[in-house]
Amino acid sequence: MRTTLKISHKVPMKRNGTRPRLEFWPRMCLFDLLWQSDMKSETQKRETHTPIYGLYGERVHNLDRAVRKEARKKVLILDDDPDFADLIRLLLETNGYEVHVAADGVQGIKKIMAGDYAIILCDMIMPNLAGDMFYVAIQRVKPHLCRRIVFMTGHQGNRKVDEFIRKVRGLLLWKPFQSHILIETIQALEKKTGQA
Repeated sequence: MRTTLKISHKVPMKRNGTRPRLEFWPRMCLFDLLWQSDMKSETQKRETHTPIYGLYGERVHNLDRAVRKEARKKVLILDDDPDFADLIRLLLETNGYEVHVAADGVQGIKKIMAGDYAIILCDMIMPNLAGDMFYVAIQRVKPHLCRRIVFMTGHQGNRKVDEFIRKVRGLLLWKPFQSHILIETIQALEKKTGQA
């Protein structure tokens, strides 16, 4: 499967107060990268991009911005398709998340042992350790993270996947999905688990 990236118009950088939005179109391998302006007034844009100087000309650092950057929620993506994982990473980073990517369940467990995550996006069919076995491993090591997993798969009608999702009462997104559905699912899961 070949993935192509199409940029719909000239891309302004983030200095202009713009941010990207990804749209995943069903039954196509075309990802359209669109840019939307933030809903900030011109004075707010100038305030965030103008350097601040102290009384003697020294630069004053904006600690509020540093604290906000530090407090971003961490998301782990487990997917063996690097192009798909990279696009999801880009989408989530533009929505204010700190994103880590693992190519399979074994790498995912190593990352979970090293830190905690607000949301885990897990592909069901992966090499080395599939999504269902990853869930079982997490259940033994850090059971509180099991409520934060969103499973993804492109294999509709797979009886094993359906039975597993029913058994664990998990959330499942069918690939390909639209970007707003992913963001809404993550926000709903954050509210449900008390992360919002």
